[in-house]
Amino acid sequence: MKVRVAAIVIRDSKLLLVKHRRRGLSYWAFPGGAVQEFETLPDAIMRELREETGFEIQPGRLVYIVETFDPRGQSMHTLNLLYLADVVGEAEPVAEGPGEHLDVAEFVPLDQLAGIELYPEIADVIKQSVETGFPTEARYLGNLWSSDKE
Repeated sequence: MKVRVAAIVIRDSKLLLVKHRRRGLSYWAFPGGAVQEFETLPDAIMRELREETGFEIQPGRLVYIVETFDPRGQSMHTLNLLYLADVVGEAEPVAEGPGEHLDVAEFVPLDQLAGIELYPEIADVIKQSVETGFPTEARYLGNLWSSDKE
């Protein structure tokens, strides 16, 4: 199982996302990535945001837990931990190595989330949380595998 941390950063009614292109597919994801061995969750999310977006962030509380299981049982199981976060500074993004295809991170207007491919697929949950408030305790959203991200 892979553990992935990601940030929910909202600024001026826009959500910070990163566009991925892999194996001929294009989709948006929350900025973040895999936790490295012996790395704390806060350190992992701060490192990943710096690498992918160039932003220095202050991670807040864990708000959503999402699992993704490959329905074909082909060894893909990811635990996504999504944290609220605030931008506190900027740094130069770190160039990715071979095999990683990231477009520029971008703030996407919340009212345009319905028209994009988002991983994990929680656009409606995010929009509702912006309107009514994010949970005070982490909320488990279950298995949200998307078959087109294979």
